[in-house]
Parts: sequence; C-alpha cells; structure tokens
Amino acid sequence: MLTLSSLAVAQGNKKPTVEERKAKRVKQKRRADLRKTFRRIGIFALVFVAFLGISAWNDRDRGIGPLGEEYDEVRAFPTACGGTAPGVAELMNFEAPSLSTGTHATITTSCGTIEIELKLNSQAAKSFAFLSESGFYDGTVIHRIVEGFIIEGGDPTATGDGGAGYRINDEPSNGIVRGTVYLAAGDGPNRSSSQFGFSLDDATALTDTTTVIGTVTEGMEVLDLISTIGTQLSPQGVRTQPVETIYIESIEISTQAG
Repeated sequence: MLTLSSLAVAQGNKKPTVEERKAKRVKQKRRADLRKTFRRIGIFALVFVAFLGISAWNDRDRGIGPLGEEYDEVRAFPTACGGTAPGVAELMNFEAPSLSTGTHATITTSCGTIEIELKLNSQAAKSFAFLSESGFYDGTVIHRIVEGFIIEGGDPTATGDGGAGYRINDEPSNGIVRGTVYLAAGDGPNRSSSQFGFSLDDATALTDTTTVIGTVTEGMEVLDLISTIGTQLSPQGVRTQPVETIYIESIEISTQAG
C-alpha cells in the first residue's frame, strides 16, 4: 500500500522535466551574468575613482588654475628683487574696452615702481588704462626680457599668447627710443591686445609695427634692474623667460602725475 511518507519520498526522487531543467539553467545563467556585470561595474568604478584621484593629485601638485599651467609654473619661481608674490591674477575677458580718460600710470612691480605718461588721444593708451583700472594686470608677470633691448608683460597666461579678449587697431609711431612704452604686436595687423612693453634702447626694429602708448618719466633704473634677471627658454623656444618672477602688483591710473 502507498503511504503518505512513501508518496513524499517518491515525489522527492522525481526527476525534473526538460522544461524545469531548462528554466533552472536560464536562472543560473542570469545569476552568473549579473555577477559578471556587477564585477565589471565595480572594476570600472575603482578605475574611475583612481583616475579622479590621480588627476586631483596632479592638479594639486601643479596648481593648475584658470590662467593655465604656464602661469602657475611661473608662480613657483622665486620672486625677483626680494619681493613678495601678490595674489593670483584673475581671469578676465572683454568684448571691447571702455576707454579711460587717465593720462598717467603708476606701475608697481616686485622690483620697484615705474611712472608713465600716457599718450594723449591714443585709443591703445586708453585701452591700456581701462584694463589697468579693471585690475586686469594685477598679479600678472613680466614674461619676456631681452637684456638691454625690451621688457614685456601684460599677458595673464604668462605665455606671450594671451590677451584681454579683444583687439586694438595699430597706431603707427614716429619711432621708439629708450623709455618708450608700447603695445606689443599681435599675430598680425591690428591684432594687439593687452600685452605691453618697455624699450631699453633705441629700438628702431620695432618702429614700423609697434604702437606707442606712453613714455617712462620715472623708474628707468627699475627697468634696467629687471633687464639683468636671468632667462630660460620660453614656451616659444626663445631664451627670454625670466627665471625669477617679476610681478606686476598693480597699475594705478590718474589724470596727472603724482
């Protein structure tokens, strides 16, 4: 006689059907696929987190800011003339200048103060004054020195390729002599922007392409001192980049000297 216990044993020993075996294999495969997927997601997440960590570490070490790696590398150099590094320059871009009426500029650098009388009725000089009043030059550096010839600054990226976001038309000059302040030429006609320079000698080679914006009235000895600071290869491969950082701490614009 078939008892309840023998019936339970018989049902427990019953072989699964083909459909049941197939359904079981499908479930096992799904579980295996899920495990593989989770493992892959876990590995990807670990790699991504590691990448973010390495990037953050590198950025911290190099201090890459909005003005670029070159500017941050220059800030790592010792400050020239025993000066103290000012705050970091700000990223500024303008569509056009709001032309200033100032006629005198006082440039405070790491190595001393330079006084400039700006050229009257010059749109380039008015643009320079506007950028100065906007704080555009504060914390920027002198990026180019050719001893006994020229000194240039006014590029917030410290590469020689940066600007203010707009261009200034060329204004032909009658010659450049020692103490002339000029707007550095851009990458073509009417392509000057924020960069400016000082002539340390009669620089007739610049006459045809350079716009004069003013004249140094005091501080040529400061420029001569800056001119003696050692240089290394610039981003353009020319030995003009100072190995000590000369900061433009501020440029004050007024309507008259003093």
